[in-house]
Amino acid sequence: MASQEVNDPAHSVSTASRVGFGLGDFGFVMLWQGCALFLLYFYTEILGLPPLLAGAIYMAGMIWDAVSDPFVATWTERRARKVGRYGGLIGAAALPLAFAYPLLFSQPFTGLMPAALWALVTHIAFRTAYTFASMPYNTMPARLTREPGIRNSLAALRVMGAALGALTAALATPALIEALQLPLGEGPAYLVAAIVLGGLAGASLWACTGMMSEPRHPPAQGEGADSYRAKLALAFRRALSDPRFARLMIFMALATLSFGFYTQSVLYLVNYHFQRPDLVPLALGLPALVMIPFAPVWAALAHHLSKTTTLIVGLAVAALGYAGLALMPQSAAAPALGFMVLAAIGNACLPVMFWSILPDAIDAHGDRTGSRIEARMFGLATFVQKSSAGLAGLIIGLSLNLAGHQASGSDTASEPVRLTIVLVSTVLPALCLVALIAVVRGYNRVRNEAPGQ
Repeated sequence: MASQEVNDPAHSVSTASRVGFGLGDFGFVMLWQGCALFLLYFYTEILGLPPLLAGAIYMAGMIWDAVSDPFVATWTERRARKVGRYGGLIGAAALPLAFAYPLLFSQPFTGLMPAALWALVTHIAFRTAYTFASMPYNTMPARLTREPGIRNSLAALRVMGAALGALTAALATPALIEALQLPLGEGPAYLVAAIVLGGLAGASLWACTGMMSEPRHPPAQGEGADSYRAKLALAFRRALSDPRFARLMIFMALATLSFGFYTQSVLYLVNYHFQRPDLVPLALGLPALVMIPFAPVWAALAHHLSKTTTLIVGLAVAALGYAGLALMPQSAAAPALGFMVLAAIGNACLPVMFWSILPDAIDAHGDRTGSRIEARMFGLATFVQKSSAGLAGLIIGLSLNLAGHQASGSDTASEPVRLTIVLVSTVLPALCLVALIAVVRGYNRVRNEAPGQ
């Protein structure tokens, strides 16, 4: 990652840096969405793991990822303070990440316990590589600029890159599986698709590293004395004492639960509720495609409204989309796609506003306390995000297990299983978003009452 000898974080961000930043989330979300859409389904339908065990493995990997985030963030921050910049940490982790992703969809062992153990080990390996790559990336908006308008633009570019990555995962994976499953078998087809996506994601992260130009800060002195545990404890205490940051963590938890419930179960919804496997590529890809043009729309709207008001509008739109999808009968697959699009329009607002508001909150915290702990606060945010994503997977697996779901190789499911799939993929996401509206409204009051503001 190139550096600029610029000490003022309010400097203008170059076009190459902006494009490179968006390209980074193209790679990250391609792999994140690939896991969210296909991994739980792969565990239950291809590996044949019981749903509860599959959900527990998914959650274990996410909890490991979440717990490691603050530690890796602390290490990243200490390195940056030693050398004055974050350097090529993203690029250094790109190759391990590209190799780790296909391992998730491999099946070298037969038998329940060997397959489950392999799934757990590969999931932890992938999440570790993901953490080392994503921690320095997540911190970049706070490093690149303090100008709110530029942060809105960076957040919009990030979401557009993320949507393109999600679209690639959603369309390329089923297309490759469809083309390869007859000559290779369904399991090996998943593996080949993962190899292709892993390589593409690794290349995008290398490009991101080369294009972003980071302001160079003078190396800090005496930063290496404190232990990681002491630095993390300090970060937790300071973050939890900040009511705005704490409320943003509640926002992250509920938003991730909502999105996780939907993305991790939509494949079940299309296959078992609507019984239209032919619509899988469209159902998976259309929402991501819709998010690409709407991310800058939400960013532009935030220039005219407050960020929190824009968030409330987006939350209401997404909740309406999920509510409408919940009411669709099995024979209404085509109208259901329209409600999926409506939910995607609203969901496009959430990451744009969150990743724009979070650096503002970190800046305000630093100005008020006189200490910047940017990487650790981003690490805490991703800790909450990944813990919530793992919890969503566990809840889905537990729900399917209680409903009696078993992989059958057909597109039919019992009535309890079908109703459970509708519940976790539509009703639970909508309820999370309705609760989020109250959280965001409360953020306005906390912001106005915060000391020193």
